[in-house]
Amino acid sequence: MKFFINALVLWPENNANDIKVHHFAVDKINVITGWSGTGKSAIISIIDYVLGAKSCAIPLGPIRDEVAWYGLVLTTDLGVLRIARRKADFRQISPDYWIQQGGELEDKLPRQVGRNASLDDFKVMMDTLSGLSSLRLNPDPDAIGFHERASFRDLAAFNFIPQHIAANPYTMFFKADTHAHKEKLRNVLPLALGIMTNDDLLNLHRHELLRGQLRDIDGQLRRRRGAMNFWRANVTSAFYRAQELGLLPAGAAPEALEPIIAALTLVIDRAGQLASTGTDARTARAVSRIDRIKEEERQLDREIAEAKRRLKRLRGLRSSFSTYDGVLAGQVDRVASFGWMAEAVFSSDSRDCILCGSKSAAAKQVLSELEEPIADLQDIVAGTRKARPMVDRDLIQIESELHEKERRLSNLRQIRREIDASKPALAGGQRLEDVFRFVGSVEQALLNISAIDDDSELMRHRIEIDAEIRELRSLIDTTAKERISKTIKDKIGGEIKIIAEFLNLSDTDANPNLDFNELNIRFDGVDQKRDEWLWEIGSGENWMGYHLSLFLSLHKAFLDRGAANPVPTFLVIDQPSQVYFPSDTFDVSSNNETDARRVRKRSRQDDLQSTRRIFEALAWAAQRLGWRLQIIVLEHADKTAWGDVDNVHCVANWRGEGADYLLPDSWL
Repeated sequence: MKFFINALVLWPENNANDIKVHHFAVDKINVITGWSGTGKSAIISIIDYVLGAKSCAIPLGPIRDEVAWYGLVLTTDLGVLRIARRKADFRQISPDYWIQQGGELEDKLPRQVGRNASLDDFKVMMDTLSGLSSLRLNPDPDAIGFHERASFRDLAAFNFIPQHIAANPYTMFFKADTHAHKEKLRNVLPLALGIMTNDDLLNLHRHELLRGQLRDIDGQLRRRRGAMNFWRANVTSAFYRAQELGLLPAGAAPEALEPIIAALTLVIDRAGQLASTGTDARTARAVSRIDRIKEEERQLDREIAEAKRRLKRLRGLRSSFSTYDGVLAGQVDRVASFGWMAEAVFSSDSRDCILCGSKSAAAKQVLSELEEPIADLQDIVAGTRKARPMVDRDLIQIESELHEKERRLSNLRQIRREIDASKPALAGGQRLEDVFRFVGSVEQALLNISAIDDDSELMRHRIEIDAEIRELRSLIDTTAKERISKTIKDKIGGEIKIIAEFLNLSDTDANPNLDFNELNIRFDGVDQKRDEWLWEIGSGENWMGYHLSLFLSLHKAFLDRGAANPVPTFLVIDQPSQVYFPSDTFDVSSNNETDARRVRKRSRQDDLQSTRRIFEALAWAAQRLGWRLQIIVLEHADKTAWGDVDNVHCVANWRGEGADYLLPDSWL
């Protein structure tokens, strides 16, 4: 999912103040450097809050008191978006959102904004943009754990490396230091990496649904067989009971089962002769009941046929999504620069062309003419991505309804067979109550035996479901998934090693890799006797370096998925140099020229060289990824640390008198 941050916008609580906009580049390593207390670390909390966090970690004080709305200008697959969220009231987050897109971007950023959407609206939009399935990660509704559907918010773990995480050997991911987030991240990671796909989730849910249908059928068969076995065990007593009622001649009961069943069947066949007259009314009611059942059968037949047609159309529609997504992705790529161009042209009050400098309004005219078709294309893309999860949900729902209708139809047919079989008894007249009760129970038992011996419809349905389950199991093949998982894990491990070697980290010969269960870096022991973990190798430099190596490697794996990547393509890192220059020591260490500290100065020069290597690694990795990953670094170190490293762009320097901090002095 293409997702770049063009700007961070702050709207003041005091309407007399101007809004504050902090811009970011896409094709550079963005660095904001400054003293402590200038608001650098709050940027992660602000971005996270605007992107739908369910709690607000923005620091109390001026950054909360003086800001009314926090906002972002984004570039996504759907074009440029402007989003903002109202500030939290003390400890209560706000559900109020302001969203602009499409033709609304012609105007400049307004001085004031108001609610036009809710937090739920924003989450739905982001979930749709990410292309995540709306199905649960585990189809079993009784599954214990964090198996709800994956959401856009779950992916934030891959976009932030805050200061307290950057060199933490025990926690690798944002907010994964809590049990709930860590458990959910374990379940979401395979979906983010493509080990588990939306198609796999659909197959898992269909498999669970069919297993439920199979259990229902087997339950019916077991109940019928249980009734049959019960009557087989008591068939001799039934034979003697028939003799007592005068329905069979006196004599010893046969030893074999078949003659007894034949004799009891004769009792049923002769029931009409033994019954009294005057059963016309009962017969008429029985016929009327049969007619009603037949009509209900016909109605269910029509509903089942229609459901099967809908199911076929939905399956065909879903199979075409992949091809159509590819076509739309190509179309969106062709107009990817429109949002930037439109914002640059329409935000300028000058008639000068932003490309050639000539006096002309032609650019605005051409862009105005393109707005409508591009907006239509974005609507089609949004509609397509929104429709796919809905189709998945409809497929499961229709299959469930179809199973229920087929079960009802089978029950109706069974009832009609029983009524049809009882017609001879109804025609013969009325007998004593105990005779009819006995005849009815024997008749039902024999019908159950017949149904078990020749229940072709139920068995045929079971065979069809069983065949589909076997087909789904071949698609869900866990062995194949394990191979895919190993392949992806090996690629991530190989990339971690490459970046770690670039950073001159230790233990790269021990094959560092991400353990999907522990969510930490594991090293295969050099002697292959035991594994080692990140917290065992020591050194804050290693801990920080392997964090960077892991995140850059993961984003490469995400980007390798192309249009199927659900993870936002940005990474914000807070103070990676802290392992070399804790707190505010950078200025003191880099500027101290006294002879008494020359030895220490030489070691600090080594630290400066190591810090420079961080920026070299980030720029090198981003360039290898074709600048498809936007990187923002919040750093206490100044340009002395990265020097003339190519493609490192100082967005802001929040130092000294008159420096422009997160909040302007005029706001305070």
